[in-house]
Amino acid sequence: MAIFYYQSLNSSATTTRNMAGLTSQHHTVKTQAHQANNPSGFGLAPPTNPSVPFGMPIQGPSQLMLSAPADYMHSSQRSAADMKILLSSKFQESMQQIMRNFEHRTPDVTVIGELDASHSDFSGVSQHAGAFVSSVTTGKACNSFSVFNANQNSVFNPNVIQSGMGWVAVALPTATDQSIVAVFVHVPNVEAGSIATQTAFYQRIRKALPGRQVDIVMGDTNQGSGGVTPAAVSAAFSSTFVDAADAEGGIQPMDMHEGDFGGTNSTGSNRYDVAVFNSQTRQKIKFEYVSQRTSALSGSMDTAITDHMGIVLEVT
Repeated sequence: MAIFYYQSLNSSATTTRNMAGLTSQHHTVKTQAHQANNPSGFGLAPPTNPSVPFGMPIQGPSQLMLSAPADYMHSSQRSAADMKILLSSKFQESMQQIMRNFEHRTPDVTVIGELDASHSDFSGVSQHAGAFVSSVTTGKACNSFSVFNANQNSVFNPNVIQSGMGWVAVALPTATDQSIVAVFVHVPNVEAGSIATQTAFYQRIRKALPGRQVDIVMGDTNQGSGGVTPAAVSAAFSSTFVDAADAEGGIQPMDMHEGDFGGTNSTGSNRYDVAVFNSQTRQKIKFEYVSQRTSALSGSMDTAITDHMGIVLEVT
């Protein structure tokens, strides 16, 4: 069994790819304003301690969190230094929450979209996402991915096998069979409009991975409606890919109490963040969403620090 975690951030098109490129971005500000003005449930903040070794569960109840004010993430309120603290908090809380929901295990592979963790601004922050493997980028922060081996006790280390505009492919060796190949995506808006354009996007990925059997595709698909991603991926890879999310019901992030949403984007209206798995090669064990929220600087409220929910998929 293996756990894969993808979390997209909201970065600008800066080529310096630093912390400032993540701070007070338009869609993050929009997400916080929407969640403050349209509350749905409460955030759940598990206890964290930055001095505790990565992967060690911390005991204690989660705290129910009300939302910070609507303008909390506005540029007049937040600095790059603030963002560094919030991002560190997000990584720590997400990992603790994943361990609570996945039998005390951290992900085998974690990929953070729109982040180049090789930049010195992220020193002391990205370590809370796991052991850094590598970053890939086409130049801009919003077109970057950072890969982590979050299960630091594992002898099986993931490796990046190929990447391109809007995607990175990672192979995870296993003890029982061939590597699990997962493709993490941030589908460009110009290619997300229809099944046909998305299929063409995934066909280019297939051509870049000759001889590879892809098991998982997950990330920010920008799909226009439900069902587009499994249809496009299945057509592109000539295999049957199945949506890991439940076919019915709303979206209830595992780090929220009574939170129920219609989508994973800034207004909870579109399910852009999707995971599909190859039903001919893998079986789903569990799938969960992670909210956009983390504890605010005061510790008594929470705030959105990105516009996308995270997704966690366990397969065998």
